[in-house]
Amino acid sequence: MSPGTPWDLQDWLYRFAPDEDSRGWEWWDAMVAGPSGVHVRVDSWGESSFGCQDLLWAVFTAGAVRVEGPMVQITSSREKP
Repeated sequence: MSPGTPWDLQDWLYRFAPDEDSRGWEWWDAMVAGPSGVHVRVDSWGESSFGCQDLLWAVFTAGAVRVEGPMVQITSSREKP
């Protein structure tokens, strides 16, 4: 795929594959936060900065109207579901 070319479905499916390690984050959890909110948690493997444009795309595609963050929070591995 060349720069500036829109991704096709296969590109997006590859990007969200569980074993895809080039994205800088891993799915962790999603929780309802009130009547119109959801908290999406990902693991950035200890990095305070990571590429998340594809994650934001997924959230907006799922119906988000507004997104705050990302916000980095340090948690212990025991909190991971």
